[in-house]
Amino acid sequence: MATVVNNSLETDNFHNHQYLKLIINISTLLCTIFAIIISILIIIYICINLLQKNNLKKSTNISLLLICNTCLAIICSSISLTLMILSNIGGDMNIYILKRINHWACHIRGYLHFVFINSIYLSYALQGSFRLLHIAFHKYRCLRKIYSFSSFIIVQWIASFLFILPILIEYENYSSFIVYLPQEFYCQVPITNIRGTTFLILSVYFVPLCCVGIIYLWIIIHIKNRNRQIILIPISVQHKNKRDNIIIKRICLIMIVLSSLGVTPCLFIIAFIMTDHLHWTSYRISWMTVSISFVLIILSSLYVTPQIYKSIRIMFNHSQKNRKYYRTFSSINQFSSIDCALFTCRVQQHHTTGKNSFYMVYSAEAKLSSDEQNTITYHVQQNNQLVQQCLDSNAIKMKIYYDHQLKDHIDEIQPND
Repeated sequence: MATVVNNSLETDNFHNHQYLKLIINISTLLCTIFAIIISILIIIYICINLLQKNNLKKSTNISLLLICNTCLAIICSSISLTLMILSNIGGDMNIYILKRINHWACHIRGYLHFVFINSIYLSYALQGSFRLLHIAFHKYRCLRKIYSFSSFIIVQWIASFLFILPILIEYENYSSFIVYLPQEFYCQVPITNIRGTTFLILSVYFVPLCCVGIIYLWIIIHIKNRNRQIILIPISVQHKNKRDNIIIKRICLIMIVLSSLGVTPCLFIIAFIMTDHLHWTSYRISWMTVSISFVLIILSSLYVTPQIYKSIRIMFNHSQKNRKYYRTFSSINQFSSIDCALFTCRVQQHHTTGKNSFYMVYSAEAKLSSDEQNTITYHVQQNNQLVQQCLDSNAIKMKIYYDHQLKDHIDEIQPND
């Protein structure tokens, strides 16, 4: 009786494990497919944009080219991971066709998978180098040409293949780090191989991430030092600080997303070293988090690239703006929002003259007809408050500026001046 109960429990556990494996694998597949689709769309958009402008020497086109390079690395990594997961599903469900996907050139596929992941980090290092040259070393124009960065991209891919090559080479006393995992049905460096996983963490994750971090830290330090040396009027200082804060936020976002790519695998490796036990979901959860990181990387690339981000915002808000303008025109009898703003400025009292612009031109106060007065009063009142706030803030800013300029010459002013 006890044997029957134990067998029943083992069967239930087996089925539960199978369901959990299937859920994890499907989640990973969905993330990789989504990353591939978005990356392809970005590449198509970049190609169309470059062909329409027909000017390959602008810095904006170099930035788009580097984003295209990152998307290519994500596509290759996602396809490689998709093949591994399909082989995994085929082995779990005993589907022979899917199970045999990764048998052909198994070790080469495992090697290429880590090459593609490493190329993602190196592509971001290349993006950081371009931003560093553009901000700190703008005098070296020859290095900021699109032909130079096309060569750098080729060097980056060659470096990715060379950095990961040692895991594929068989030594005299050691075989290749990449082996076939019978429980996972694909080839990979096993987590139990401390020597191989340590090499992968350093070459694929830690060293490239440190290079990206050093480059962006250099950019932040240069921005801070430049702000101390340049004296600008308050309005320019406010605009410059706003732009610098946006750059720093984008840098922080990039570093957080790139760091998330290798956190989970590193945690499983640390857990194995401490407990000498490897959980049966370690590989699957690791690759699921990696696939999620692919999605985050491609979405963050959209956000940190102004050209693409602005185009998406325009496309997303186009229909909403049309509906908004339609409601505005229909409700205020063809009195547009621009007309409301101009009317507000013309009837606003000026600090110097004490009169508004309309009165100064026509020697009479502006009045609205009875049909229009009720419909635009609300809009005029809102714009009136906004204009008043802008005028007050500008007056305060200019006073602070002139007080700052006169501070150094206060001793030169005589009582009778």
